[in-house]
Amino acid sequence: MKEIKSQRIVAIKEVDYDSDEEKQRFHKEVSAMRDVYHILQQASSSSSSSSSQSSDSQPPFIHVVEPLGYFLNEDKDKAYLAFEYCENGDLRQYIQKMKDSGTEITEAKAFEIIKQVTLALNQLHMNGIIHGGIKPENILLTKDFRVKLSDFGLTRKLQEGRGYITHHGGTTFYLAPELLHGQSAHGKRMKTIAADIWSFGIMLFELLAQKHPFFNSNV
Repeated sequence: MKEIKSQRIVAIKEVDYDSDEEKQRFHKEVSAMRDVYHILQQASSSSSSSSSQSSDSQPPFIHVVEPLGYFLNEDKDKAYLAFEYCENGDLRQYIQKMKDSGTEITEAKAFEIIKQVTLALNQLHMNGIIHGGIKPENILLTKDFRVKLSDFGLTRKLQEGRGYITHHGGTTFYLAPELLHGQSAHGKRMKTIAADIWSFGIMLFELLAQKHPFFNSNV
């Protein structure tokens, strides 16, 4: 879809909601996405101004999709989130294309994608943000194959002095063992940045082996 004013191609995420709770969940995702992008944008600006870069150098790349706006269709109980378009789709599609064509990823391409996802997670974690939903579907690839993270419905900012957040769900195939089985003394499962690293490891295996490490079927 194109933005009318700028003619910029944008991506639209359509969400159905049947209750006020689901509508509230959508608003939380929009808010989280905006907050994360703003935090990384500020961190990027600070990094650029404090470094001794030349005047023609580019600011650090932000590895998060840029939120562009949202709107609701109350009559049809639908919500729409607009964000920047990534021409090469997501990593799940990339893996599926390799499987369909019977090809394997080259060492150079694997290294580049893995490096990009590592940089993306580092940007979040260095700013006290846990993504909470790392999986191939949420790794988007731009026209020049740079990584952008998407889907911030489970993303949370760590409180100062605290290294964990309360676990609020996620895709079972990518959840760390402690989130599937462990509990704190208060009866709540706690998520740390280690949970993102675990999910990243699962995703990395899928990229290289074209299958999930623990399940034979497609997930």
